[in-house]
Amino acid sequence: MKATDLVKIGESIRYYRKFRKLTQKELAEDICTQAQISKMEKGEVLPLSSTLFLISIKLGIKVNDLFYESAYTRYDYMKTLTRVIRTKITNHEYADVLQIIDLEKDNYFNSTEMTQFILWHKGIGIAHVHKDYQHSIDLLKESLSMTNKKNGFCSERELEIINSLAIVYDLSGNSKEAHKYYKRALKESTILPSLDPNIKARMLYGLAKIEKSLGNLEKSIEVSEEGRLFCINNGLLYLLGEFLYQKGYCMILLEEKTGDEYVNLAIMIFKLQGNYHLAELAERNLNEALQKVEHKKEKGLNKRLS
Repeated sequence: MKATDLVKIGESIRYYRKFRKLTQKELAEDICTQAQISKMEKGEVLPLSSTLFLISIKLGIKVNDLFYESAYTRYDYMKTLTRVIRTKITNHEYADVLQIIDLEKDNYFNSTEMTQFILWHKGIGIAHVHKDYQHSIDLLKESLSMTNKKNGFCSERELEIINSLAIVYDLSGNSKEAHKYYKRALKESTILPSLDPNIKARMLYGLAKIEKSLGNLEKSIEVSEEGRLFCINNGLLYLLGEFLYQKGYCMILLEEKTGDEYVNLAIMIFKLQGNYHLAELAERNLNEALQKVEHKKEKGLNKRLS
């Protein structure tokens, strides 16, 4: 084999490893040593065919993918496709996501990685566009089962899929199942130190909302405060306003002092972010909550006086 072929295989291994968000140590586990993976990626050694086979399985690709000259093009294509779909999800353009998935259904390269990604986002799209929550849940569970093994550690992607399951259960009105999946995601996240803090923040915020839906206002305040501190400690503005709002709103419902101060801080952050819709919604909810509390106090006073 030519030296250039070794380099090509090594670069392919590195590209697909990074796409899977695996470290060299994680890829090497149960296959070879980390040092050997490093040498392969540098094109310094010729791996055994059996080793390449095991590597390809863990990377979710075919062995031949490591030899194709178009490997880089394929990787770039997958990277672009996933980026476009993720952007659409962030912008709540769920119908566009389903359309893209339908158009690209023949271009997934028989890759576990891409098939899982597509099932995951198709499930999200179906929940929001068609409101077919059971179909969405089935797709999300199928995508999770592709890589998540019993007693194994969850990857960052698997945690995101579990979080998506919690969201869909919440949308379907099944708060108890949503609560279970949020708790599972947060528990699993403690053993993944490299987890993107934005993902952890989303989990905490989801749990805070579900605790409120279940009537656990004190617990919602506790989780919201944990989320607020998490945002501050990680330098996140993302969801900081939401945590402040959630905490303050629950405090108002419990007739605790300074609840309105937290909500007003949230409104200020929403405005700074240019999210005037959330700011207006928070202001309206704040006024309604304060009126309800005041009405409740007056009703209680009248009852004592009668």
